Amino acid sequence: MEESTVTWAIVDFFLLIINFVLIEEVLMVMRNIECNQRHFLVLMCWNSYGVLSFPPFGKDNIDKDGGKRKRGLQKPELPFNWKKKSIFFDLPYWKNNVVRHNLDVMHIEKNVCDSIIGTLLGMKDKTKDHVNARLDLKDMKIRVDLHPKIIEGRDKVILPPAYYTLSNEDKEVFCTILSGVKVPDGYASNISRNVQVKERIISGMKSHDCHIMMQQLLPVSFRSVLPKNVGKVLIEICEFFRDLCSKVGSEEDFKRLNQSIAVSMCNLERYFPPGFFDVMVHLIVHLASEASLAGPVHYRWMYPIERFLKQLKDYVRNNSRPEGSIAEGYIAEECIIICSRYFEGVETRLNRPSRNDVSLDVEDPHSIFSSIGRPLGKCELLHLEMRERNQAHRCVLVHYKGINEYQQLHLKEIKRQLGRNSRPKKVMDLHDKDFPKWFNEHILKLRQNGIEVLEHIKCLARGPNSKARSYMGYIINGIRFHSKVHEINRKTQNSGVLITALTNSFSSQKDKHPIEGHVTYYGILKQVIELEYSVDLKWSKCE
Repeated sequence: MEESTVTWAIVDFFLLIINFVLIEEVLMVMRNIECNQRHFLVLMCWNSYGVLSFPPFGKDNIDKDGGKRKRGLQKPELPFNWKKKSIFFDLPYWKNNVVRHNLDVMHIEKNVCDSIIGTLLGMKDKTKDHVNARLDLKDMKIRVDLHPKIIEGRDKVILPPAYYTLSNEDKEVFCTILSGVKVPDGYASNISRNVQVKERIISGMKSHDCHIMMQQLLPVSFRSVLPKNVGKVLIEICEFFRDLCSKVGSEEDFKRLNQSIAVSMCNLERYFPPGFFDVMVHLIVHLASEASLAGPVHYRWMYPIERFLKQLKDYVRNNSRPEGSIAEGYIAEECIIICSRYFEGVETRLNRPSRNDVSLDVEDPHSIFSSIGRPLGKCELLHLEMRERNQAHRCVLVHYKGINEYQQLHLKEIKRQLGRNSRPKKVMDLHDKDFPKWFNEHILKLRQNGIEVLEHIKCLARGPNSKARSYMGYIINGIRFHSKVHEINRKTQNSGVLITALTNSFSSQKDKHPIEGHVTYYGILKQVIELEYSVDLKWSKCE
């Protein structure tokens, strides 16, 4: 009993000290308060037991009558039917701020894409063309031909077809086109899995899927199902987003976009109902002017932020404590990264090669290609026909810059043999046809005369072996290529090839002044063949 009495005495002593400290702090505060408020403060702070207490924080939500307190909001007098004025306008510099908002192009593009697709396909809860939208037209007394019609004797409303209304056959064609789309590896996700042809709906698209649809796929799909006037307006909207998201843009380009989008939106209002033009569709008008002030959209949209939020979300292991899990996971990853920098010869996340990495291969200094690459798949041996062998050998000689002096020597010899009949077109044809044979004979003469020739030049002059290796794909410059046969059952398309070649263009056989320029050639990769010289040189066979 004595020990407990002493313990409670000590506790009361400490409470008394704390109470006196609080009293002293209150008195210090009261020195700065007016006299007519001090008496009220003392009465509120001291209760009947002489202990310091404070009233609860916040406002009392119960009025005197026992009901809930009503907020007395006063509507400000604002022009143009505005209902609210942002508190940021209370800042002295806000009225002079040029860029007051950062419009997110990513979400605007996604919402516009969803609105267009939902309206064209008539998707439930997604379309902007419904009964209420048609009743708005009736109330506004515009577009009489689109007003809803009520059948007498039946509780049924018929909506007349609009310019953008698609039949079931057109919807199936539209969905079939999108379901058969194949994009290059790493360019986008599998968009075809979001398309249901039989149900004629498209759902579950992410922001980047809508980005690809809006800028690349929808303009192609619109041409086959929509009338020309409606399709033209929607294609202009898609072109606007593609130009807005370009990596390079001048002030004149943004001014042009700002003018063109205003005209496109006006034309869009001629065909689509007023309910289609919600806030997101309206914000399109401000994107070009904001880009001219704030810069390219790549530094302001939400894609990098969303990726970082996904990374933080992956740290969560305990759903009841998400903040603690994120902090713990972030610290653990930072510690692992710091420790991994001291590991040599160990594969970590920092030094792990990427999927299309080619840095493990050693580049041949005598290769005709300056880039590093590696084949894909199993190697298959094949026998080249004489025609294929000559074409491959000619391609190697044309693209190898180490024999330019021999090519110029052969051209001079052809011009000397033709004499006055040496027209440029004829000279180039003979050079392309006879240079491999002449090159081999010329190198043999040099060796017989005792002139030293580099080893890889000797190998090139002899030509490739008739036996070669074939692969199903190839990785070069961090880009993956597949043959046409290999990608039949794949969801991606990597067989397309584009080559920009420096070519002499002739108007006729007698043209003596050819024009040299870059010509773009498109083709399909049919096979990847590795030719065998004494030094390996790789060549891709395209169609």
